[in-house]
Amino acid sequence: MKRAPEWTPAEFDLLLQNPSLSDSALTKLLPKRSESAIQVVRSGVHEFHIKEDSTLLSKMMKTRLAREGMNLLCPICGEKI
Repeated sequence: MKRAPEWTPAEFDLLLQNPSLSDSALTKLLPKRSESAIQVVRSGVHEFHIKEDSTLLSKMMKTRLAREGMNLLCPICGEKI
């Protein structure tokens, strides 16, 4: 099975900017990503939000989440990150 390419910053930003969309709806905006891939990344965002780290996210994703000035909502629990 061929592995999907690494997430791009633009793809990750799109996921972060749409916390209220369903995983299924996001697949329409992110055609290279499966619903299960979106679920994993969203779980990683939640893990990062809770623990300030995540084994599910790439270095790029963690760096973007740790940036100062990010005003995001967790796609799992809805709390501010």
